[in-house]
Amino acid sequence: MPVQLTLLLAIPRPTCGNCTRFLIICRYADGKRESARKRTRELEAQVQIYENLLRELESTLDGPEKLAVQNALAAGPFTLVPPSEPTDFPSDDGSDLSMSDDEGSIGSNDTLADDINTLSVNKPTGYMGRGSEVSWLRSLRQALELDEAAEDEALREICARKGDPGSLTDAGLDMVGATYHLDDIDLSLSGDKYQIDTYHIPPKNIADELVRRYFDTVHPLVPIISKPEFEAAYEALHASGPTRIANHWLMIINLVFASGSRSGESVGIDMGCSHLECFNRARVLGALDGGTLFEIAVLKDVQALGLAGIYLLGSKQTNRAWNAVGLAIRLALGLGLHLRMLDSKLDEHQRQMRVRVWYSVEYLEATLSLVTGRPTVLQEVDLSQIPRSASIADSSPDAYYSALIKLSVIITVVQSQIYSTTAFGTVENKGKRALKEAIRVLRRRLDHWKWELPPILNFSTPCEDQGLITQRADLALRYYNSMILVYFNSMSRRYSKRDAAECVAAARAMLSLILHHTDNKTAGVLPWWCLLHYLVCAEAVLLHEIVRNNDLDFCQQLVEEARRPLEWLNVVGSVDLAAQRVDTQLGRLLGHVEAKLESKRGLQAAGLVGQQQWPSFPIPPQGM
Repeated sequence: MPVQLTLLLAIPRPTCGNCTRFLIICRYADGKRESARKRTRELEAQVQIYENLLRELESTLDGPEKLAVQNALAAGPFTLVPPSEPTDFPSDDGSDLSMSDDEGSIGSNDTLADDINTLSVNKPTGYMGRGSEVSWLRSLRQALELDEAAEDEALREICARKGDPGSLTDAGLDMVGATYHLDDIDLSLSGDKYQIDTYHIPPKNIADELVRRYFDTVHPLVPIISKPEFEAAYEALHASGPTRIANHWLMIINLVFASGSRSGESVGIDMGCSHLECFNRARVLGALDGGTLFEIAVLKDVQALGLAGIYLLGSKQTNRAWNAVGLAIRLALGLGLHLRMLDSKLDEHQRQMRVRVWYSVEYLEATLSLVTGRPTVLQEVDLSQIPRSASIADSSPDAYYSALIKLSVIITVVQSQIYSTTAFGTVENKGKRALKEAIRVLRRRLDHWKWELPPILNFSTPCEDQGLITQRADLALRYYNSMILVYFNSMSRRYSKRDAAECVAAARAMLSLILHHTDNKTAGVLPWWCLLHYLVCAEAVLLHEIVRNNDLDFCQQLVEEARRPLEWLNVVGSVDLAAQRVDTQLGRLLGHVEAKLESKRGLQAAGLVGQQQWPSFPIPPQGM
């Protein structure tokens, strides 16, 4: 012990007057800082005891009680870290990846870089949250040190061309700063060139195919209309003509035509009918009518807005879809669709249609929150009603609805705990330990959700019954997306090799599932309205990993996997502008990433960068 410290400890503390008078030892109380540290340690010990007890009780509970315990464990607060303790912890696999909190992250301030009010100058997509693939591609461009001024100029050029497909492939136009969303394109058909005939309908053979595609692709997942009632109106349309049926049903039929046509276009099929013309006829007939704001809504208004939201989301008019679905939710809440209806005046079919319409707007809101990274307006208490299929002829199994609602609840928790402003501040202040605890709890909930899936919906193993292939594919894509959301923040910060490997494995599984169906020409079973979102999300993860990983053999394998979807996008892009933009954008980004990979090869050859072996996980089978 140093002499100075020994002498300091030898000096007795002064004794107060009372202790001197009564001849007792004078004892000093702890200072405020030391008391706070002790109290923190005591509270940590108590919290740990309670958490252990809840985890023991969780296995003995079922139903709402078990969900309440899981929510309590997921809500935090996370492990307390006294101010005096360091926050630079080693990763969970024993290797400290030595990267600061800000380096490689998805941003530390929840602010807007631009004034998004000026459409002609700034990004028309508006605010995209940290959990969106648009934000992840932006951080990738920063990691590649690309010229942001050139990207902004490219985006302005794209907006100026109004999406002319023939002009977006110019060699001088680098689209790495652009987005595949088409909010910069005007949906209205005006001028002498376009005359909207409200009562025009496509030839019956084309109309039948549009209706079939809608009910094959959209209806199994979003049962917002009654199939028997629609079929009756559709038969009346061809039997009596468009002037003899109610405008409400003519509007619904045109929205179904629009979605059916767009579903074919999204997978490279020209349906022989302009979805934009069908949608504009529906608008003239009252869809998205501003007068709805000043009237008492009825169920058909919510249905029309929901159908418009599906079409707009599938047409990559993301902001317009966000607005339409938001209004649909407001009207639905005003009608009390989120409440259980016990009114004996309504028959079982009517009551179930109310539940189905509410479930459908829930589905669209959850999907838009995934696509945009924006917070959802729905809370867990709103996600409680599950449609019952037994009483409605056009039925889909209840198990899918139940599984999707439960997964939507988990995704909402993931976004609020890892990507919201408050959660991000927690991660910034407490570092790896807080994020690691959040990941552990959320992964446990996802594993439990997957374990509870009935065999007919289990997408991890091939299933001979193809009756629910659309539902299985939808659940699989959402599950892989949620896994990516859980791990991406840790992966981009290089906190843990295992977290990075988990994130990459989920992205590869998502890409494998998409390519399984595109290669076998069965892409129609995938949710076409958000298919590009899933594809770009998976590609963004792979490109991030290639830039940050020094295992060059593994990176080259990821390059080959990232290049495969471009072939399909190139084919689909001949009829789909959004797919063309994705193809061009990812192709340019992949070129920049490959140049970065070649640079790392040169550094390794010179002995300046070491070769690393990276853990990997097998891709689950996709034989759905």
